[in-house]
Amino acid sequence: RIVRGNGNKQDLAFLPATAPVTTRATAADNRTEVPTSGGSTLYITAPTQDARVKVISSMPSEGGTAATKTVEVKAGTTVALAPPKPSGKGAFAVTVEPLSGAGQVYAARMLALPENGVQKFTVQPMPDDRGTVAVPDARADLAILNGGE
Repeated sequence: RIVRGNGNKQDLAFLPATAPVTTRATAADNRTEVPTSGGSTLYITAPTQDARVKVISSMPSEGGTAATKTVEVKAGTTVALAPPKPSGKGAFAVTVEPLSGAGQVYAARMLALPENGVQKFTVQPMPDDRGTVAVPDARADLAILNGGE
């Protein structure tokens, strides 16, 4: 359970357990234009050994350029950081990729936006999204252009 705020101006969230990030994990709906008191925060944890991850912010939905940052996480610690801000405007996805030789890492994204004086937030675990595809071996075959001859 995570509680933010004081007195009657607080919000809470419950965070379920999640699997480590082995290849990549992605969180959508990060925003380039948010109030200075809100936005996305990534939390990256390396429970047993040092880890390095690449954090990639995709090109925003209204055009721009992606941004990348390499992050070092010491064993037994959690690093909190704002995702690298891409140029342009609109929503963008953030991807966390462990780098070669990295220890096991876990990731979560907090999205916080103020509403009526209360900093509303949600914490989303980022398990490995298995976002890879198998690409079959292929070769050029121009015979089809000649009617299959």
